[in-house]
This record gives sequence, C-alpha cells and structure tokens, in this order.
Amino acid sequence: MAFCTNCGSEMAPDARFCPTCGTSIDGTVAAPQPIAAPQPVAAPKKVLDPDAADNRFLCILAYFGLFMLIPLVAQPNSAYCRYHCNQGIILILLAIACTVIAIIPFLGWFCAAVGYIFTFVCMVFGIINTCCGKMKGVPLIGKLTILH
Repeated sequence: MAFCTNCGSEMAPDARFCPTCGTSIDGTVAAPQPIAAPQPVAAPKKVLDPDAADNRFLCILAYFGLFMLIPLVAQPNSAYCRYHCNQGIILILLAIACTVIAIIPFLGWFCAAVGYIFTFVCMVFGIINTCCGKMKGVPLIGKLTILH
C-alpha cells in the first residue's frame, strides 16, 4: 500500500497523484481541476417584427366578418394588417359561397355545413397566427391573394 508524502492518505499502488490533495508521487502538486456546474440553456427569445408587435391584437378583428375593415382603415400602410385582412376577406368569400351552396337541398346543405365548419376552423387558425405574430396563411385557401 502506498501513502501520500504530503497528506498521508492511502493511494492505489499504480496511482500517480494523491486522490485527496493532488500531490504527485515525485512531490509536485497538480493544479486542481474545477468542476463546472451545468448551465441551463435558455431558449432564444423570439423577437417579433415591430409591425406585427404593434398590430397583432388589432388584426384579430380581421377574422370577424366586416370588422376586418377596422385594421385596414386604422393601419393602411401596415403589411401585417393587410395580410390578415386579406385572409379575412377570403374567409368572408368562403362563407358567402357556402351560403349560396346551401340553397341546393340535401347535398347543398351537407356541403354548406362542412364549408361553415371549415371556415370556423380557418378563422381559429388565423386568430392563433395573428396572436403569435405570424404571417402564415389559413389552411388550404391561405395562399389566395385579394389585397396586395
């Protein structure tokens, strides 16, 4: 059994340094190795476009029928408002098309009901995208453009 010449602790026979004080067999002291605590990794903070940050709650109105005129009139030069007003116009046109189809008995009623449900789902998606500050189109019909 080997003992440290500095502190007297027991060492393994093949050890080159003392496990307690870090002294080497030849008498020199090894530099202590600091143990770093793991640092939590913070998620990068999302920075919204200033246009989106200023107008995102105003643009929620774009998805409620004719209320979509309010953001269009209040912020006529905002690309963010124009984008979401365009999505609102598309949803209004879809609802009008569903109403016209509903004139046809049975099959038209079914198609109109499916169309109204789809319009509602698209409206919810649009509101969520607006609240998150995204300029992302509603499903299936979001790529259509009426306002430029």
